[in-house]
Amino acid sequence: MSPQTRQSGAILFVSLILLLVLTLIGVTAMKTTTLQEKMASSHRQRAIAMQAAEAAVRQAEVWLVNNVTKISDLARFDGSDELYAAVTSAGCAPAHAGLTWDYRNPAKWSSANSDRVPVAVAGIRSVYQPRYVIEYIGRGGRNATPLNPTDKTTVCGTDATAPYMFRITALGLGQNGETPYLLQSHFYIPGPLK
Repeated sequence: MSPQTRQSGAILFVSLILLLVLTLIGVTAMKTTTLQEKMASSHRQRAIAMQAAEAAVRQAEVWLVNNVTKISDLARFDGSDELYAAVTSAGCAPAHAGLTWDYRNPAKWSSANSDRVPVAVAGIRSVYQPRYVIEYIGRGGRNATPLNPTDKTTVCGTDATAPYMFRITALGLGQNGETPYLLQSHFYIPGPLK
C-alpha cells in the first residue's frame, strides 16, 4: 500500500481541536479586553466627576471669602434662598432646618437650589457644570463655648472669637452625565466679623 492510502485523518482531527482551543482563547481575550475597557471608562468618568465636585467646593470657598466679610452678610443664610441655608438653631444661626430637598439625588439639583460653576472656570473635562450649595452651621471650633454645656453634640458657641462655620455640598458629573460624585466640605471664617 502507498502512504497516501494508510492515512486515517488524525491530522485533520488534531487541527480542528487546536483551532477550537485557539478560538476559545481569542474569545476569552476579547471579553477580558472589553471588560477592562469598561472598567477604565468607569474609572475615568468617576475621576472627572470628582474633579468637578472639587472645583465646585473651591469655587464656593472663594465665594465665601469674597462675600462674607461682615456680620450683616450672614443675613443671607436665613433659609429664604435654598442656595444659602442655615442648619443650626436660633442663637447660633438663623432658625432653619437646612436644605429642604434631597441633595443626595442628582436629579434634585437645579438652578433654583444651587449655584453652578462654569466649566471653563472649573478647568474640567465635563460638559456638565458642577453645582454647590452652602449652609451656615454657626460658630464653633475649639474655642467655642457651647450654648448648652450638657449637650456635647452642639458645635455652635457663644465665644466672640469662635470661627463662623459653613458646610459646602457639591455635585460633579462625569462626561457622560450619569456618573455623579457628591462631596461635602467644612469651611470656616475666623471670627469676629465686623
